[in-house]
Amino acid sequence: MAFHEDLGAAYEAFRNGWLSRSPREAPGQARGRPAQFMWLEISSGGGWYLLSKDQEILENLSFLLPIFLPHSDAVASECLILGHGFNESDFVKLFPWAYCLCRELRIPVLIFPCAFHINRRPGSWVRLGRTYHHRRKQIPGNRRSSPFNAVVSQRISEAPERFLRGALQSYQDLRDLLRLIREGSLEARGPRGPVRPLAHGATPHFLGYSISGYLFLGALLMDVDGWLEESRLVLFNSFTAWDEANPVSVLVIDREAYERGTSFYLEGYRKEGSPGFRSLYEDTPEGNRFRQLFLKNGGERPLSHDVSGLRDRLLVIADPHDPIFPGRAIGGHLGEGTAMVFMSLGRHEFPFNLPRQEMGFVRLARAMRESWAPSPTYEEAFSRWVSLVTRFLGSQAGLDGSPLAHSPG
Repeated sequence: MAFHEDLGAAYEAFRNGWLSRSPREAPGQARGRPAQFMWLEISSGGGWYLLSKDQEILENLSFLLPIFLPHSDAVASECLILGHGFNESDFVKLFPWAYCLCRELRIPVLIFPCAFHINRRPGSWVRLGRTYHHRRKQIPGNRRSSPFNAVVSQRISEAPERFLRGALQSYQDLRDLLRLIREGSLEARGPRGPVRPLAHGATPHFLGYSISGYLFLGALLMDVDGWLEESRLVLFNSFTAWDEANPVSVLVIDREAYERGTSFYLEGYRKEGSPGFRSLYEDTPEGNRFRQLFLKNGGERPLSHDVSGLRDRLLVIADPHDPIFPGRAIGGHLGEGTAMVFMSLGRHEFPFNLPRQEMGFVRLARAMRESWAPSPTYEEAFSRWVSLVTRFLGSQAGLDGSPLAHSPG
């Protein structure tokens, strides 16, 4: 697959619409481009799950969700919901994923921001990160603190229950989005006015990268509304048990916060959790599913038991040497028989842009800003990835009619 010559111009048009909160076309953006961008205004229905202090963060309660649409007047019967990683702060890296998958699949692609991620976090967190980093690097034995992860690390360290509460808000918001999709009432606004791009009863598919894979698989397993019986899910560099993962990274979370959160969810919540938390965690279907998804022995039965019913609708793409979610450990959590494809990729947080070598904060920030296109080093891997996702989501037998070959899990 050749990359589009206008990828840079397309990103500028996308970015302008996101930053201005009013959709507009850049000069030259028209029918010649293989995807157009629109925006869905969301008001969160899950804010009541949050701690009272967090309910005051308005950016998390009202936000824009981007939709990539193929240039077609046809109303689509399918769409793809694309997720992100933990501590994701920008749409930039996800842009080429959504853009190219929209082009290849020829269906709408939506980027779903989870609670307190991307455009659901205050802009002030950027400045606050420097202050918190100065404090957190003074904690004895704390590794991998940085301005990029200091805010999320501090929030988890202060109140680890935020992780579950944010997950529950995200799940409620996802269900509300799915309702709009299934009812055919999802209305996006673009430069030429509102559009309803999806037919009544449209089937949503999912691409869960890193932490968002847990949310999407949980939604498929519960499917309390019966809307996802035909949905498929690609898990990308996602899904070891959280207590077996290693998310300690300058771009994810620091050592003290990870250990604090892990110990809290394994046992500490019994003494430290706020009133009502234990009930959410132990006595609700969502809390029970959360434990099964995230912890090695957290559920009433192994996760692999329930995943077995989704085998034909589940594909895992992973790097066997990924330091955060090692590919070969993913199969142990999901169980044997899960279709897996192993690929050699770059850094977990930027798999098509950055190598795993450490770099300074200034250089890292610059590289992150430039991740709107895959780097030349990973263009071939990105092309293969897009092809794999397209073939799996486009048809069980592959778009060309041939079976999709998977590496053994």
